[in-house]
Amino acid sequence: MPSSEKIEQSLTTRQGKPIRLITIYEPERVTELFYQQFGGTWVPYKRVVLTIH
Repeated sequence: MPSSEKIEQSLTTRQGKPIRLITIYEPERVTELFYQQFGGTWVPYKRVVLTIH
């Protein structure tokens, strides 16, 4: 199983809303998962996958 590293960041949008960014580094790709808080629950709203060649 390939090794991976996960980094979590708490950020805010320009409007001041809290978001959470989780970046997962794997040998073949980098995945960015964005979550926004709605009513006390973190909801996924964006996923970016970058392939490394």
